[in-house]
Amino acid sequence: MKYTLRQLSGKSALEIIKELRGLPKDITALDLSVNFLGLRTVPELRIIFAAIPSSVTTLDLGVNLFDKLTCASLAEVFSTIPVSVISINLGGNNLFFNKSRIDLSMIFASIPAGLISIGLSYNNFDCKSMAAVISLIPPSISSIDFRGSNLGEEPIKEIIQFIRLIPRHVRDLDLGESFINERSNAEIEKITAVIPPGIRLNIGWYNHPIIKESVIRLPSVAARDLAPISGASGAKAAVKLPSVVESSAGIGVRGAKPGFFGAAIEEDRPSTASQSAKLPVMMGTHASRR
Repeated sequence: MKYTLRQLSGKSALEIIKELRGLPKDITALDLSVNFLGLRTVPELRIIFAAIPSSVTTLDLGVNLFDKLTCASLAEVFSTIPVSVISINLGGNNLFFNKSRIDLSMIFASIPAGLISIGLSYNNFDCKSMAAVISLIPPSISSIDFRGSNLGEEPIKEIIQFIRLIPRHVRDLDLGESFINERSNAEIEKITAVIPPGIRLNIGWYNHPIIKESVIRLPSVAARDLAPISGASGAKAAVKLPSVVESSAGIGVRGAKPGFFGAAIEEDRPSTASQSAKLPVMMGTHASRR
């Protein structure tokens, strides 16, 4: 069961705690996004997060102005999140831009140890900050949402370097809505050439001619990549394909992933008959450049 709490900015910490303690006992997903929690004091946030029911496994903290807090304060606050949480959304908080490795390490060391899915969309990332983050991602995490990052005008060498840095434990990476689809055909071909085996990667190509008109030959997957792995929902699934590139024209895929305004929602994506590339792909939404 998913439950959403909104308009908490005008309530006291004690009132919020009372609401949290009154939630149904079978709640598994809690949406606390867009509540401006980052404007509260650290003691308030500690007791609020500590009151989150232990039954919650997916937690949405998107768009909460957490950039207003220091990394030390964030670490102190995040350390009180229940250990039951395995999927968390921190999108839209501008958390990671211009942060040192020490700051990033402090944040990641404080999140629940069993986390397997993290949403980091719309956090004002460039390639360098993304590379720093992904190098520090805890080994338990297999799914990362980097949608809305600033990759459209990044040097192609930095994008390729970032993709090469994807650790083996990350199996699902979303770079959609980052304007990579605006790169040249030659650049996109270079990107596809370095996607590690066993990675399901969404780079939001949206019917790009390379995807639409040609078949991308993917490297064969090693036997180790066929072993069962845990998805964001905790269920076991076998990786049957090597690097999988996803776009908006393709077959349906069902899976749990962090959302911008909703944490780890199970999604049913319908099939489309318009698929012309012989490649497993995934529905996506084009983001217009502003």
